[in-house]
Amino acid sequence: FFIRKDPENGDWYLRVGSNNVLGVWPKKIFTSLANFANYAEWGGEVYSPPGTTPPPMGSGYLPVGSAKQDGYAKLISTVNENNLINYDPSGCDTYADSDRYKVIDEGNVGAYFQRLVFFGGNSF
Repeated sequence: FFIRKDPENGDWYLRVGSNNVLGVWPKKIFTSLANFANYAEWGGEVYSPPGTTPPPMGSGYLPVGSAKQDGYAKLISTVNENNLINYDPSGCDTYADSDRYKVIDEGNVGAYFQRLVFFGGNSF
């Protein structure tokens, strides 16, 4: 899946594959994204009502950096207006708002995974 700005109309599209549009953000709803974006964020979220045990994320365990054990996202990239792809994690921050969850950004690890991010955690 990917998000891309349509150069013709300026709207932003969430797509799966090349033809399946899941969502559209019209350019008119943005004040600063009407022309360009200067950063990108991605991540995950878990939710539970107050006073209940938070649910697991990923494999349900803190990640150790293994595609065989951890939840992960691969092939993460940003594409500029010239269609140049960037896998470079420099300048990227990882963040978890609880010590119950963790994220590991491995950067570009090669052709199969390219940019690879592990995530996971639980309430125990």
